[in-house]
Amino acid sequence: MSDRNLDGLFPRDPLGRIVLGFFSLLFLPVMGWFLGTLWFQPPPRAPLEWPRAPLGWAIRAGGTAFFGTLFVYFLFGLAWAVAKPRWMGPYIEVVARNVTRVVRFTMLALLVIFLIVVLAPVFFALLW
Repeated sequence: MSDRNLDGLFPRDPLGRIVLGFFSLLFLPVMGWFLGTLWFQPPPRAPLEWPRAPLGWAIRAGGTAFFGTLFVYFLFGLAWAVAKPRWMGPYIEVVARNVTRVVRFTMLALLVIFLIVVLAPVFFALLW
């Protein structure tokens, strides 16, 4: 990623760092709560009660990846906004790349779920 793209996720100017710090303080506990809920809840059984509910496990794995990535982003964002440490420089690009990859994957997964859940019943209704 270029420095211009990184400045959008991890700004270098003071106002951008203040905004990043504010939103990190706001969303870090929320992402942590979602991540903890996904990790410590009992195994899913209800969605498609096949041997071990594969749809439930897929949703749990996708949610863990999504909220885990956002948790790490806001954690790095808070540290970047407060101190802007030098050691974090090489890791910023890795975090930014992972954030964009997970967001793209999540959007693709939601599109597939939409196609399966909404359009499949319409398709089968037209066949009958």
